[in-house]
Amino acid sequence: MAFEMLAYIILGYWIGSQLDKYFEYESILTLIGILLGIAGALINLFRKLPKN
Repeated sequence: MAFEMLAYIILGYWIGSQLDKYFEYESILTLIGILLGIAGALINLFRKLPKN
């Protein structure tokens, strides 16, 4: 579970940094990518929790 969360965050970072390079921004898209990765990781976590 922890590795999946880390993978979401790293993927968000990588995509954001590639878009920053392509569009020649400072680092705003990297930050957005990281935040979206965190959001995706949390959504995935909540989906996998048991519903009691």
